[in-house]
Amino acid sequence: MYGTFQLLSLEATLVDSFWNVLFYGITGLIIGLGYKISTPTKKVTT
Repeated sequence: MYGTFQLLSLEATLVDSFWNVLFYGITGLIIGLGYKISTPTKKVTT
């Protein structure tokens, strides 16, 4: 019961949800920046 009790509490659920949003947000930001840096830019000539 000791190991699963913290997983079922409201505080642990809220902390876990906040951590997931923060972690996946930072991960998505890094992936987006890496994609932006790695793609060549197309220069517009008139």
